[in-house]
Amino acid sequence: MLDETTHQNPLLQDILLKPTSGYPIPVKAHLLYTHSTVFRDMIDITIKSNSGLRQSPNELRSFEIDTTETNLAFFVQMLKGRKPWKRGSWA
Repeated sequence: MLDETTHQNPLLQDILLKPTSGYPIPVKAHLLYTHSTVFRDMIDITIKSNSGLRQSPNELRSFEIDTTETNLAFFVQMLKGRKPWKRGSWA
């Protein structure tokens, strides 16, 4: 259920990133907003045009991303400050 704080601040909401292949990946809007000028611009436009990121109380905003689920998951893990690889795994 959407609480009042999340409803008032769209940057606390989840956004679904939809890869061209695989499952959508939810990520907090504030992570995208603070780490990417491209996503910051997309979120700003969405907030200004729709008064928030959700189109309805139970619907998440989504962005289609031209990449695989594996690459997108790697990107999201980096945003969260995690190292999604093991030491010595680089060729």
